[in-house]
Amino acid sequence: MPTPSPTPTPLPTPSPTPTPYPALLISELLYDGLTPTTEGDEFVEVCNPNPIPVDPTGYRVGDAATRGDREGMYFLPANAPLPPGGCLVIARDAGQFQARFGFAPDADFASLTRDSAWGRGQWSLANSGDEVVLLAPDDTMVDSAAFRNGSYTAVGVSPSATAPEPDSLQRVWPTDLNSMPDDFIRAAPNPAALTLVPAPPDPPPAPADLPLGMHAYWGHLHAHTTLSDGAGPPRYAFAAARAAGLHFYALTDHAWWLTDTEWQNLLVAADQADTPGQFIALAGVEWSHPSAGHINLFGIDSPVRHDDPRFDTLDRLYAWLAQNPAVVAQFNHPDRDYDGNFNEFAFDASAAASIVLQEIGNHAQDYVTYETAFVQSNLAGWRVAPTNNGDTHTASWGTDTPGRTGVVAAALTRSDILAALQARRVFSTEDDNLALALHTGEVWMGSELSAAGPLSLSVFFTDPDAEPLTLTLFDGALPLDSAAFSGPSGEWVVDVEARPGHFFWVRAVQGDGHRAWTAPLWIAGQPEPEPLQFSELLPAPGDWDWTGDGQTDQSDEWLELYNPLSRPVGLGGWRLVDSSGVTYQFPLGTVISPTGYLVLPHDETGISLNNSGDTLRLVHPNGMVVDTFAYTGAHYDETWCRLPDGRWSDSCGPSPGEPNWELPPPSPLQVNIFQAKRLAYGAWLRVKGVVTAPPGVFGERVMYIQDDSSGIRVYLPANHGLSFVPGDRVEVEGHLKTYYGEWEIDVDEAGDVSLLGPGDPLPPLPIATTNMLEPYEGLLVMLTGRAVRFSGRSVFWVDDGTDPAKVYLAPASGVKKPFIEREAPVTVVGIVSQHTAGNAPTREDYRLMPRFQTDLLLPQVSPPPGWPTMLPETGYQ
Repeated sequence: MPTPSPTPTPLPTPSPTPTPYPALLISELLYDGLTPTTEGDEFVEVCNPNPIPVDPTGYRVGDAATRGDREGMYFLPANAPLPPGGCLVIARDAGQFQARFGFAPDADFASLTRDSAWGRGQWSLANSGDEVVLLAPDDTMVDSAAFRNGSYTAVGVSPSATAPEPDSLQRVWPTDLNSMPDDFIRAAPNPAALTLVPAPPDPPPAPADLPLGMHAYWGHLHAHTTLSDGAGPPRYAFAAARAAGLHFYALTDHAWWLTDTEWQNLLVAADQADTPGQFIALAGVEWSHPSAGHINLFGIDSPVRHDDPRFDTLDRLYAWLAQNPAVVAQFNHPDRDYDGNFNEFAFDASAAASIVLQEIGNHAQDYVTYETAFVQSNLAGWRVAPTNNGDTHTASWGTDTPGRTGVVAAALTRSDILAALQARRVFSTEDDNLALALHTGEVWMGSELSAAGPLSLSVFFTDPDAEPLTLTLFDGALPLDSAAFSGPSGEWVVDVEARPGHFFWVRAVQGDGHRAWTAPLWIAGQPEPEPLQFSELLPAPGDWDWTGDGQTDQSDEWLELYNPLSRPVGLGGWRLVDSSGVTYQFPLGTVISPTGYLVLPHDETGISLNNSGDTLRLVHPNGMVVDTFAYTGAHYDETWCRLPDGRWSDSCGPSPGEPNWELPPPSPLQVNIFQAKRLAYGAWLRVKGVVTAPPGVFGERVMYIQDDSSGIRVYLPANHGLSFVPGDRVEVEGHLKTYYGEWEIDVDEAGDVSLLGPGDPLPPLPIATTNMLEPYEGLLVMLTGRAVRFSGRSVFWVDDGTDPAKVYLAPASGVKKPFIEREAPVTVVGIVSQHTAGNAPTREDYRLMPRFQTDLLLPQVSPPPGWPTMLPETGYQ
């Protein structure tokens, strides 16, 4: 019998492998609500990415990343299974959510059941940063997200993400790379709807047909993604721009933000989005220097960062570009007040082959145009074509502005677009379907013509909307000619005279105000100088109201330029700079006529002309200082002006817009002595009179003169060498001053006192002692009375019964007081003088000063025949 086979030992039954729960995804979260104080409109949205329904029972959502965490975890509502693409919206507060979005959420935080075994705290979306975790019923973390300062590592995602109000973070459905920058966009909230990658337009947008077999294509050359400070991943940005109808689009994230890996990912995204004939995707970077300016770079192998020592200055970047001429570079948003304008576009010939573009329009925040800067850079020596870009930082790639960069190319391929950019066959437009092109014969805009002389230019435009437009041709900054057109397309032919070093370009203005600009056509050679000059300036307006606003103030200041050439000069891009660095840049359209003047008011330039002095410079866009003028001091209502012989004068009559003229030399006021005493202190005057006390009587520098109206002290310069005798007729020029309250004429030079001729000494004027006051100051008078009081050996008082008058024997005169008995009759001749030590004069401050010993007459005598009896002119009746 055969041996029976042994019965096999049965194996243990294996445990079935548990089926994993299907994943759900966090598809949107809004952490920064608009509702004041409560932010109850915050929400989290969970959606089903699976092709089958998923029952949400047992799934939980919250911000507790690990079991036992102090943060919160809540069960999703046990609703009906979520269909494919179905979503649950969970709000912080259902009522406040509905008030904002117009419909009720599926649940709010208060209605959810808390899983206190997992998270011990309350769930809230902290604006400063937080995490959102989605758990399956078996505690598996099926999805997570983090934002701002949240713990990305703790929930297994790559940083970073932010969405301040009013935006939310939305998953690019159904991408799940566990990377916040790759998975989410920042955009206006979209609850209960998925954020899908935009589909391309069908059919693709058509180009505009141009002469010579060329076509116009529209796009943008400046935009950002979440690889730097943008709002979404590159693949979504390219798709959005294509869906918006653009033919080409460039992503140019800040280079210093990019890692080498992220740069490679950007190149891959561009290659994946690139569809020849339909949509061209370009990858570049923005060199973002905080003070020199920002420059986009295309055709590079790796990020060129401003914080890399090889590229950390403009000079180093230009040197690198000189070694890489195939790189296409673009000056971005040139603004000296916003990260710089490339050192006022200081020209560097080594980089000129690469820097071929410049933004004339930028929509990073508000739309800003840089038309004058475009002219400035080209006048400085660069040869750049104008572009108009979104500089997009939001999730509106291609839709944030109707502005477009247009290129003229034979076909829509990456190589054709880059070649057109390199050749500067570029236009800029604020209308998304307007094309504008300039050429001469078969030579397109962006080219250089080698010969000057007669030139025929052709301007072509096309606009399906047939908006009326006006075309203006410019020679550099000078408008040459204009023409108006209507209809969907047209051509304008203009004959011009081309001069070496000049360039021609065209601006279009549509009826709705939208503008477009062509690249220039350059003429080889060096331009002739434009030697404009400062002509006149008014630093100190006084009584003239130049602005007509009823006030005379700083706004009435102005300065004037003069053009000595026989042709007009466009000043767009030129600058005025004062010694403090305040700069005024002339806007495009400013023109100074041949042999003409241009007056620039303070309120236009913002330049203050200091009364104490200033230095002004007129700077050409190429950086050359064309003229400079420095002045010291200013006279009210008088200008500094350049005279025909080139000499400057600080005493000109204001002549804005007209030839300059110098005021006649100033001269002193010719007055009598009575009038002189009523002029302002310091007045410059000239009087004639008769010497009553020559120099040396009361000091070497003091003399007295008088005329028929009054008398006055004259103070002579040191070492004057003048010699007069009483009765000499003289003319005195000087300034009105006071000496201890007494009026005097202060003479600057000995030549300001002239002898007119000899004459008889004047007799003294008899006056009552009570009258020896201010009206007789400086006059030769005579007092007769009794000596009533004495003080020392140089002072006594004479009284004729009306009131005592002081007599002072000045030491310099040499007059000695003889013995005089009290009440003895005396007669005294002398000059009435004032000596007030304080502010308010008193009677005792006026004294009679005898000139000579013979002016003291002790016996009583009768007045000689013929002595005048008239009183001097006093001004009083």
